[in-house]
Amino acid sequence: MSKKILFILLLFSSLLANSQEVFVNVDFVNVQIWRGMRIRGASIQPKLGGSLGGFTLYAWGSSEFSTGSTELDIYLEYEYKRLKLVFADYYTQNENNTFKYFSYQSHLTEHCWDAGIEYTIAERFPLRASWYTIVAGNDFKSNGERAWSSYIELSYPFKVKNVEMGVELGITPWEGMY
Repeated sequence: MSKKILFILLLFSSLLANSQEVFVNVDFVNVQIWRGMRIRGASIQPKLGGSLGGFTLYAWGSSEFSTGSTELDIYLEYEYKRLKLVFADYYTQNENNTFKYFSYQSHLTEHCWDAGIEYTIAERFPLRASWYTIVAGNDFKSNGERAWSSYIELSYPFKVKNVEMGVELGITPWEGMY
């Protein structure tokens, strides 16, 4: 994984040098839930990225304290007004040094790619509709056909005494990894 980290640092160095905004943050979570699935337990989750114009490029990671299971994802987003396009490269490694994508196990594919679109109705009514689909990588049905696992979400963010909160509803349009 050290070669991948070096590659990411080189990739980000030119973006960060020219970025209008650079961000670094670290979260500590007691459980990682992603699109309704429990991915791992208590973890540290660093994030590093930059934005230039409507583009944002960032790396996000997660490392579980108890098992050493790690994940390193790269995201490229483009935002124009209330529309956002998202492309993500997911890379996960578990404690047995094998690669695992969500509920699938593989020694052949090291990545899973996800494409998504988000639309927010209005600033005053920030209801957001999102659709994400796994477009490449290890996402197959038991019969070997590509699953095109998709996830649709409606979300509404709000604040209570300066604490950011939200309500979300997620569904899947057909059988897939979710």
